[in-house]
Amino acid sequence: MMCGGANSTATQQWGLPNGVGAVILTACVIATAIFGLDGILNALGKIGPLIIVIILLVSVMSGVKGIGNFTANLKQVDSGDLKLAQVGNGNPLLSGFSYGGFVILWFAAFLGEVGAKNKLKEVNYGMLLSTVFIMGTAVLASIALICYIGETGHADIPALVLANSISPILAQALAIIIFCGIYTTSVPLLWTGVGKVAKEGTQKYKLLTVIGGVVGCVIACFLPYKGLVNVLYGMNGYLGFILVGFMLVYDIRTRMSKTKLHSKMATAEHAIA
Repeated sequence: MMCGGANSTATQQWGLPNGVGAVILTACVIATAIFGLDGILNALGKIGPLIIVIILLVSVMSGVKGIGNFTANLKQVDSGDLKLAQVGNGNPLLSGFSYGGFVILWFAAFLGEVGAKNKLKEVNYGMLLSTVFIMGTAVLASIALICYIGETGHADIPALVLANSISPILAQALAIIIFCGIYTTSVPLLWTGVGKVAKEGTQKYKLLTVIGGVVGCVIACFLPYKGLVNVLYGMNGYLGFILVGFMLVYDIRTRMSKTKLHSKMATAEHAIA
């Protein structure tokens, strides 16, 4: 799906032939994943904040410019006249659950590895701050998209439509940023999948990394991006909440086991005394 996003970005903004964007992304992702987790973290740390700042800038400028259209456009979205394909069949709660679920499902293993190699307190602060800033940016971006829903509703990469309405130069910069954002998302996804079946740094790991990247690239070149988003985001989102259920059960059982252990130790100490 990330290959599809890169493909659509390159085609929509730069007019490149189908497949070129996906191939460029695949080459970059495979190269980074082969270098290992440290290389991934370095890439994420440099690009992530920049993505949020640029998207925030475009969203605020577009929202201020088109806020007068918001109420009327929102009613049009709710009426169903635009026939927008929405995960959750138009139900905002199901759509929100799906989005949250797919983020959890896709990045749980990657974040677990990050937590194992860094101080838990720092990881928690990082997750809290990133959640606040990403959620705030997403809200402002949604408002801006609705203000121009006639133009953005059926675009593969609607943020580029907003940027082009402000400045072609800004749109070019945003296209590069989006491409980089897709890259930072793709690398941990590929790394996580391959890392479960092969040890990092081995020949098997490198071979499977190349195969996995090529398979994703080929699929993206032949299936429409919006179809991939609607199907895979929705399906992965609901699976993500099943994962949350397992995580909660595990936490409860762990806490109960610790409580029983402490109780037994206290009883033993009392008996000895």
